[in-house]
Amino acid sequence: MVTRCTLWWTDLTREPVRLECLLPAEIHRAERLAHAPARRRFLARRTWLRWVMDSHAVRSWTDTLRCDADGRLHLDPGMAWSASSAADLAVLLLTGDAGPAGVDVELRTTTHQDPRTWTRQEATLKALGWGLERLPDLGLDPARHLPPGLTLYDHELPEGFLATACRLPPVIADGRST
Repeated sequence: MVTRCTLWWTDLTREPVRLECLLPAEIHRAERLAHAPARRRFLARRTWLRWVMDSHAVRSWTDTLRCDADGRLHLDPGMAWSASSAADLAVLLLTGDAGPAGVDVELRTTTHQDPRTWTRQEATLKALGWGLERLPDLGLDPARHLPPGLTLYDHELPEGFLATACRLPPVIADGRST
């Protein structure tokens, strides 16, 4: 059972694809991807997500996940999650409460000038529910400009990947206290 913020990661080339455990909207979303490797990574990531949910969550994924018309997954109230991938590595942040969460992963050799600052910014924007269009200049480091209660956790992952997990307490939404 997940009782706090937990980070998992996996090499998607080693994960199976099990279409029978995916929702029709997810399969449709995968079919819209132009390249076969991208489709396979998407389907493997969604299959892996089910395994993590079944193995570590309070309830089965069939009870907690729902899919919108665009194939985006949402958890029922009481849990929060965020996922990211870079190359063949996928990360999943799952929480045992409804507090907003965000995660990002990048290769250390990414084209971004400072991959750690980038992962912090993107994880923060995800936790706040903002899109990348609100991404501040790369000079803004969320580690120095955090809303109250926001916490960042930096992780060094295998094969030169960096990940940052971001957590907001349940009382903070859209960047302001409620």
